Amino acid sequence: MSFTPSTLTWSGEAASGFSRRIEAALAIYDTNGRRLRDLFPMSVFEPGVYNAALPLGDLPNGTYWLRLEGKQMYAMKQIVVVR
Repeated sequence: MSFTPSTLTWSGEAASGFSRRIEAALAIYDTNGRRLRDLFPMSVFEPGVYNAALPLGDLPNGTYWLRLEGKQMYAMKQIVVVR
């Protein structure tokens, strides 16, 4: 499983690909570990590339974490909001 948003645009869209079928949820966390919002509930993702609009509009400037979490794995990617 590869969770590397290959693109994170100014408008807050991320693209990522998976090489195998996974069941996972995606959420945004702050640096204190508080979950700020769920982007996807627990869902099954088939192999392929996925795009997700990240609702970043109301987040203040700062560092956040995207966390992809499944039953037996998790992956995190740091994002920075700068306006």
